[in-house]
Amino acid sequence: MRNHSPEQVVKKLVREFRARKGVFQNRINVEDWVPDWANRKEKAVFLFLVTVLDYGMRSTILYQGANNLFKERRALSDLKKLSRTDERRLAGRLLQFLHTRFPNEAAKRWVANSQKLLADFHGDVFEIFNERSAVKVLENIYQFRGFGKKTGDLFFRSMVNTFKLFYSDVDKIPMPIDRHKLRLTYEWGFISQDEYHCPDRQKVDKIWKAACQKAGVSWLEFDRAFWIWGVYH
Repeated sequence: MRNHSPEQVVKKLVREFRARKGVFQNRINVEDWVPDWANRKEKAVFLFLVTVLDYGMRSTILYQGANNLFKERRALSDLKKLSRTDERRLAGRLLQFLHTRFPNEAAKRWVANSQKLLADFHGDVFEIFNERSAVKVLENIYQFRGFGKKTGDLFFRSMVNTFKLFYSDVDKIPMPIDRHKLRLTYEWGFISQDEYHCPDRQKVDKIWKAACQKAGVSWLEFDRAFWIWGVYH
């Protein structure tokens, strides 16, 4: 990819991602882990609860474990019950199934966020997204415990892709720039060594958003391909 322009990189990765070629053949994103047995509400709750824990561990372990947990304990989708759950007991369950490095914090997030969703959004995940503006949706997401730049933006992307939500200002939402995407942007020559070690994530976001626009590709789709390529290269 070193001799490619950002636009050419976008076209190549998305083309291979769509065809499930090469590294994309057996690699999947957050959106692909959403349980196919779940109904629409349960799928949204799954993304709401699990993406907030997507840090400090391998995503495949997290989402596979979450699938197993939700299949065994389908009642977890009942946020009224979850909001009253004993955190210590829940932490043990999360450690057992999800292997999260911080089970106590994970349990606190699940309970606190369930309580807030019930109080502010009638317990409906989709009400978070019931806005005309994607920027406003992201403001709603950031109100919840643990939803920062990485996890909050990931939750936004996964919900928009899974449920085909549309916002005219979606390009104003930052692409989640993790260490893998930052590394590739540097290795391919699009940022300097200094910019890699002291990263300006807004600049990296602009590089790839501009490339997606030129390639005629949604950054939400490119981001899925970009993440897989970064993790497995």
